[in-house]
Amino acid sequence: MIAVLALLLTAVTLAVGGWFIGHWWGLAISVVLGVLLLGVGLTAATMLYAMTQDWA
Repeated sequence: MIAVLALLLTAVTLAVGGWFIGHWWGLAISVVLGVLLLGVGLTAATMLYAMTQDWA
């Protein structure tokens, strides 16, 4: 849960930073990067969770 919140916070921080850097273009690029980062992070977290389960 903490990892998901950290990923969401990172994505929002990227979006806000992008807005301050380049307004709409910066926001658009940062949102795309944030969504990609969120997807990769959630995938990695899910895989790590699945690998650590005993399934017994």
